[in-house]
Amino acid sequence: MSCVNYTSIFFYRVVIIFLYYSTGWQAYVR
Repeated sequence: MSCVNYTSIFFYRVVIIFLYYSTGWQAYVR
């Protein structure tokens, strides 16, 4: 259970970073 929770947090973190970079890139391009 702990392992699954850790993986979920890691995946969620990656998604947040990806969205942040994507938004920043779009804002920079515009």
